[in-house]
Amino acid sequence: MADMATMGAAERAAGGEGRLDLRIERTYRSLVDAFTRLLERQPYEQISISELCDEAMIRRTTFYKHFADKQEFFRFYLSTFQERFHRRIDKRAADSQPATPLEYEMGMDAELVDFLCENEALVDSILSSNVSGMLVEELFDLIQAEVARRIARARAEGPAGTAGASAGVSAIDAASFLAGGILQTTRTWWQTRRGTESPDELKRSLQELSALVIRGTC
Repeated sequence: MADMATMGAAERAAGGEGRLDLRIERTYRSLVDAFTRLLERQPYEQISISELCDEAMIRRTTFYKHFADKQEFFRFYLSTFQERFHRRIDKRAADSQPATPLEYEMGMDAELVDFLCENEALVDSILSSNVSGMLVEELFDLIQAEVARRIARARAEGPAGTAGASAGVSAIDAASFLAGGILQTTRTWWQTRRGTESPDELKRSLQELSALVIRGTC
């Protein structure tokens, strides 16, 4: 997880000019890499800012130029997690050219499972800490926004009445419902069935859940 920060954080660091200073870029990258290594070895609660700065080989004063405290940095850190996942979704969509919101969502479901499993130690560490809700919140926002956009586009481009009996359900409400279901199902599998059910079984469950919601809304 040594990826660049999200555009919002980058713009803040660049003073709104949209161009991240190379020194700041290196600082962010060093902090993100160091925090990943630390999280894979110990819980979030045990990581101090001093330890993070030592691991990243930067001064504490440099850290505090950009972040008020560890919690603010962690939100920034999760934004890099979200951005990496978002790029994977975009690449998959570009490669497969999904024609419908359901095809797009099924691809997103598969990417989510693969992404989490590839970062297993990191995800375990975060989910066992008191900041697990932040990770879930970041993923929820991403899934909700993407699904709502796809549903809204399908409704706008399709013939009148394509939403059928569920036309009264807004795209954002349908997307929120689906994002919550996906994340809860994934979390339950991760914490209770990971050792007995394969990731492919989870993908199938998520895709069936997605089909039930999306087919009823667009």
